[in-house]
Amino acid sequence: FPRDYDQVMHFAHHRWTAQWERDGELTRAPFNLTSYLLYFSGVTYWLNRVTGLVRRARGIIIEPYIGSMHAKGIVLESRLHLLGYVAIAAASLYFESWAALSFWLVPMVLTKWVHQMQNTIEHLGLTHDSDILKNTRSTRTNAIMRWLCWQMPYHTAHHSYPSVPFWQLRTLNDKIEDAAGPVHRMGWIEFQIEVIRRLAQKDESQWPMDEVWIVPMKDGREMRLEA
Repeated sequence: FPRDYDQVMHFAHHRWTAQWERDGELTRAPFNLTSYLLYFSGVTYWLNRVTGLVRRARGIIIEPYIGSMHAKGIVLESRLHLLGYVAIAAASLYFESWAALSFWLVPMVLTKWVHQMQNTIEHLGLTHDSDILKNTRSTRTNAIMRWLCWQMPYHTAHHSYPSVPFWQLRTLNDKIEDAAGPVHRMGWIEFQIEVIRRLAQKDESQWPMDEVWIVPMKDGREMRLEA
């Protein structure tokens, strides 16, 4: 995302976490199994990225979290980004170079599903309550992956106090769990298995909005963790 747009969207995500149409990451229709798999693969993700950028470059702002104070800057930023992409395409054609495709676009598109493992686990299948302990999920993983992800697997801690630097999130997570008990936590693959299983049963819109409906499994039974 262009910088200013991403900043406004992400601030809305933190301010209105899990609130439909207000959360910058929830301006979408509820998932069904097909739409989820297309999003997870990156197909609809990239389509929305491209069409959204072009639309904003045309001066059309439909995002409810973009106020008049930021709209003009975001439109200008979108136009500059499009010019930059056109310049890269023109330079690639002029120099007969595949570098932009080989080292940027193709790897980015083909590996998007890896990033989606993290994007989808953080809030999907939790409540749309305003309580961070009920609408945000941390990820159970190893120290190497936590380091590679800038400690974002401690996502409940990050959403509870967004200004805390990433290297302090483990300590913050421990303090939160000491005070409030275990936070919602699942593994990446475990979560994907469960979300596909649940969406195969019925669409996201048919699951309760005020309940946690994707939970860990142990010995074939659901583990409900009340944060």
